[in-house]
Amino acid sequence: MVCELLGATLQNLFFRCGNKFSLKTTLMLADQLITRLESFHSRNLLHRDVKPDNFAMGFGAEKGKTVYILDFGLVGDYLNDDQTVLAPSYAFCGSYYWAAISAHLDRSQSPKDDLESLAYMLIYFARGSLPWQGYADPDESTNTMRERIARLKLSIPVDVLCRDLPSAFARHLKYVRSLGYGDKPNYGKLRAMYRRLMERKGHEYDGVFDWDELRDDGVREEGDAASKRAADDKEGVKDGRHPAEKDKGGQDEDKEQPLRTSSKRKITFIKKANDESPPPKKQRGKQAEAETPKKETEAEVEHEGVKMARVVRLKKAKKVNVKVVVNKDNANKGGAQG
Repeated sequence: MVCELLGATLQNLFFRCGNKFSLKTTLMLADQLITRLESFHSRNLLHRDVKPDNFAMGFGAEKGKTVYILDFGLVGDYLNDDQTVLAPSYAFCGSYYWAAISAHLDRSQSPKDDLESLAYMLIYFARGSLPWQGYADPDESTNTMRERIARLKLSIPVDVLCRDLPSAFARHLKYVRSLGYGDKPNYGKLRAMYRRLMERKGHEYDGVFDWDELRDDGVREEGDAASKRAADDKEGVKDGRHPAEKDKGGQDEDKEQPLRTSSKRKITFIKKANDESPPPKKQRGKQAEAETPKKETEAEVEHEGVKMARVVRLKKAKKVNVKVVVNKDNANKGGAQG
């Protein structure tokens, strides 16, 4: 196997940039990441472990602006050849901090769950952290930690999680959580929502990320985007003008049309044990065929019926014999007393 040489992961770049990305870098990443997952899902596959460690930038001047997907260890099928949805039931699959709520509940995952994990990633990049990070207890079991993180994801309102961020982040998370298992996400509208936000903020998609403006010693150069980030985020000003002045006919953030499901698919449910791991792709068809109950012939059904009839008659006969014995004993006792 030959693998292409890649650059640093998004998690490593996040650390290098001081544990936070600028809004511009976050939005440029969002555009590419949505496209990568859309391409992945179009091949009837789910990643099921979307997190910053599993994405890396390309290597070199030309490919260094492109995001690549890594680590396919938890990849699973999503669609049959006839485009119906597979819904097997497996145990937890993913990483605790980034997993979708469905994964925490041991439910089958679909494209919406990869996009939910992506929403957590983008919030993490823009905020610098997630509320359920940094509370690891050395004496806490993995199951207890997973349950604690799941409770936080379920209990923290989306608007609180996305506080001080543009509303696009909350809209993204609310949208994917509202989708059903067989719903096809509207990737284009998600992408367009972030692009409109970028336009309103006066940013250009020039391929210059925060880490591109770091010196070799890891310190940002003077006058770079990092020094402007705090002021831009706080004041909402670009080049001395408010972003609204540059918004050419774009809708106001609060007036955007709600995101809607692209389409629905037929679902084929396959029940499996909760603690069972997904079988290899080539074996799944054979396994499903082996689990299909064999259809009985009429002769077998008739034979089984005769057998059951005999068992019933024997049981009835035994009950009658018992009653007769009891009656005789009672009669003997009565004669002795007389």
